Amino acid sequence: MASRSYFITADDSGKKEITDAVRALIAEHPDLRGEASFALPYVTRTFRARLQ
Repeated sequence: MASRSYFITADDSGKKEITDAVRALIAEHPDLRGEASFALPYVTRTFRARLQ
């Protein structure tokens, strides 16, 4: 999460809000509760354009 642009560009209160929300999700979600770590897959898409 800390490497995502919306986190990096957030101010301190925004970072705390995001961190608190993720911690709450981990604590409450039945698939994540009690886990030391979990996979968080995401897709990165790139686009290329050629100017003429």
